[in-house]
Amino acid sequence: PDSLNIDDDNEASRALTITSDVLNTVALYIFLLVFNAISRHKMIDLMRRKQTPSDYSVYATGFPDDTVTKEDVREYFSEYGEVLEIVFARRFGKMIKSYMAQDALNRNIKKREVQVKIKAEKEGDTSILKAVKNDKKLRKLVKKDNKMEEDLRKKYPTIESIENVPIIGAFVVFNKAEDAVKCLKAHKLNYKLQTETTAKLKGKYTMKVTQADEPSNILWENLEVS
Repeated sequence: PDSLNIDDDNEASRALTITSDVLNTVALYIFLLVFNAISRHKMIDLMRRKQTPSDYSVYATGFPDDTVTKEDVREYFSEYGEVLEIVFARRFGKMIKSYMAQDALNRNIKKREVQVKIKAEKEGDTSILKAVKNDKKLRKLVKKDNKMEEDLRKKYPTIESIENVPIIGAFVVFNKAEDAVKCLKAHKLNYKLQTETTAKLKGKYTMKVTQADEPSNILWENLEVS
């Protein structure tokens, strides 16, 4: 009888241990499921809230007068929050085309120099430098290059002269993304209702404000030359 009681006690102990292990395993499994669900939810939430530089920025257009300064723009947009940076986009199309044309001309000059030197060597000319100097086509190209260089220097004598290039817009960067959103909402509402009171800069420039594009090698790295 005593041995039977011992066996019963052992069976009960083993059953209790197994039950405890099963419950612990189930509890751990449930915990892992819940933890995984919470982690996934937080990850999705973080991905949804992931912000980019454009979330902090707006792009304003509509003030053609070059007397507008960054201080004017900052004063206006500070109504919606702290403004960290303002960068003007300018109409540099003609200037860039002029420099590209000059660059192409310089390549033609070098190409012609090589052609003249090769021709002089083939003909046994002892003075290659003289042949280059006396080449009519080359002299004409060099004269044209000098004229282009002079014109560019007159138009853009110093880096300060860049400020004279017409402004086509302004990138405004806020300290907080919600300030940029607030600014966009205000101007979108005013634009729909055609009310211009809060969309006026210096009391005379009716601005159109949109969200700035995402950073790119062209748009953001060359803001002042686009």
